[in-house]
Amino acid sequence: MNGDGLMRIGELARQSGLTIRAIRYYDELGLLNPAAKTQGNYRLYDQESLKLIKTIQRCKRLGMSLSEIAELKGLYTREEDCTGHLRERFLQLIQERMQQIDRQIEELTILKEEISFHYRQLKEFMRSQTSEGLNRTRHDTLCVPSVPVSSARCRG
Repeated sequence: MNGDGLMRIGELARQSGLTIRAIRYYDELGLLNPAAKTQGNYRLYDQESLKLIKTIQRCKRLGMSLSEIAELKGLYTREEDCTGHLRERFLQLIQERMQQIDRQIEELTILKEEISFHYRQLKEFMRSQTSEGLNRTRHDTLCVPSVPVSSARCRG
């Protein structure tokens, strides 16, 4: 960091946890702008840039795409008073993300039920093989049922 409180891109990357490439990409998208440039055309960033990166990272954790973040940033930085529109759009994006999460939860619930079914089937199969003393073959390989549990597949 120099005497003006400005930092080069490498320092910003180190403090934010992003790569230099990601910061340049954010610059290209208009999400982030250098506070200044040196005579040698090096980008210089201030603490506001670091705060903005943290905000972008929070939005990404909420599931927002970079284009959605850029849209919100564009609304936020316009000269006219757009706070009402900004809030509406932000609420819309959050609502869409919640719906997306609900769909993922439904899909994961179905997947968990399927895995649980196969787990119980395998456990029961192994219990029945153990009680019959057949869980190991003469070559000492473990027999594992295939899916569905109608036949056994041995792995050595």
